[in-house]
Amino acid sequence: MGCFVAIVNEGRAPVDERLLQRMMDVPPYRGPAECHVWTDSPVGLGYSALRIEHQDDESIQPFSLDKKLWAVMDGRLDDRATLVRSLERHVNRDLGSASDVELALAAYESWGTGCARQLIGDFAFCIWDTERRLLFCARDHFGVKPLYYARVGTSFVVSNVLRSLRRHPAVSERLNDNAIGDFLLFGLCMEPSQTSFADVARLPPAHTLTCSSSNAEPHVERYWTLRPGPETRHGEPRDYVQQFTSAFETAVSDRLRGGHVGILMSGGLDSSSVAATAAGVLGSSAARTSLRAFTAVYDTVAEDEERRYSSLVADALGIGIEHLAVDAYQMFDRWNTGLLPPEPSSEPMTATTADLLERAIDAVEREDAVAVGVGDEQRARGD
Repeated sequence: MGCFVAIVNEGRAPVDERLLQRMMDVPPYRGPAECHVWTDSPVGLGYSALRIEHQDDESIQPFSLDKKLWAVMDGRLDDRATLVRSLERHVNRDLGSASDVELALAAYESWGTGCARQLIGDFAFCIWDTERRLLFCARDHFGVKPLYYARVGTSFVVSNVLRSLRRHPAVSERLNDNAIGDFLLFGLCMEPSQTSFADVARLPPAHTLTCSSSNAEPHVERYWTLRPGPETRHGEPRDYVQQFTSAFETAVSDRLRGGHVGILMSGGLDSSSVAATAAGVLGSSAARTSLRAFTAVYDTVAEDEERRYSSLVADALGIGIEHLAVDAYQMFDRWNTGLLPPEPSSEPMTATTADLLERAIDAVEREDAVAVGVGDEQRARGD
């Protein structure tokens, strides 16, 4: 999980490596000292990992195997076994232990710009095709991972972090009047391809984007539309429960990639079900050592039983839990100290979420964690 940037200049104007580094100098990523950049005259890719992410040599990005295709990616690919079997019929190498970014690259090798239709997960990525002089970008089906882009002068810029993209010197501060009007009326921008900034567009969910160094004008295309499947009919009510349970376990297990896992758990039905399923997938002994819950609670200013119920769930599952009392927080707390969202927001309790996720990150770092689980993305993306 990290921040990435891609820049394509028209013609032969080279990309400045220092610009890539400056653009990735945004918290909570590692910044220019530890980011990785690759340039090839008019194109450049950069990647900066989260400070909690441990990278081995095989996962360092920008990633390439043959110096012909280069990729940067934020996210996770699911149903890996099926994907690997399909890919190994097309590429002549073993992908059983491949990283997600390598699988995305192999998917492009196999299916070209139609590869996103073959992928499942939460992802945003960019691939530079050296031979075709083509930048290909994709965003997951439901838009869990963000992807932004800007056409400024003779340059085309892409990033998964809005603050990062806005650090490009040619991206202006001008606001998008339509998006601001939507926010004032509805609380959010109603057009999925726009942001609050006039120069910056958002790639909608389930879309791909391509552009070339000969013509940096982007081409956006939808690759998937949600359509109802056939109606499911079972003879026994318990069969519906079993079918849902199986799908739920698959979704949770896809998100458990090893290491210590933090989960935001209120004690209510939804988060407690995720925690219980995660504990079941890990097994009781593994859950006790690698799974930990985090809960924001009110002790004085409101009648709040989340401390009680979340503790009951944690005790029943045999996992640790930490509570953050948020009675003293004020609305819009610390917005003037770096917590101001990058786009207009009507969420007044940003500080409570940030501190809760910071506590989860600190806890798993103490355990030498390699991953943070459910609930990490709001803290991590910085978008």
